[in-house]
Amino acid sequence: MSSHVAQIFEHSSRINPEEEADPLMLLYRSLDVHTPDIARVVLRIHNQRTKARNMDDRLSPLLLKHVHGYDLSIASLLSVHGKGLKYLTTETKSYNFVDMPKQNKFNIREMFAGEAGKPNEPGVGIPDF
Repeated sequence: MSSHVAQIFEHSSRINPEEEADPLMLLYRSLDVHTPDIARVVLRIHNQRTKARNMDDRLSPLLLKHVHGYDLSIASLLSVHGKGLKYLTTETKSYNFVDMPKQNKFNIREMFAGEAGKPNEPGVGIPDF
């Protein structure tokens, strides 16, 4: 991943520009899941985390550990077929092509018969030797 893309992910995971990046937002944005149902799962995990934080102080740490287990299960989706490592090791290359004007190509018979164009024009007709 290029540094520009990593910066975009990191900056977009903040609630405010002055705050630190949210690691869960980074995780969810980098997942490669091919179903829209993941959004409902993430929402339910978020709701469970909110409930766990608002519970009694004696029960809250235990419930937050359970919610963390759900986060780990979501994060494990990146390891399916080694997709997480592929993201880290894949290099993308970009090639730029310039469209050059095409030169007229003539066959040998046209060149020797003089039908290929005027010989005095550069780049057209019989090549200069």
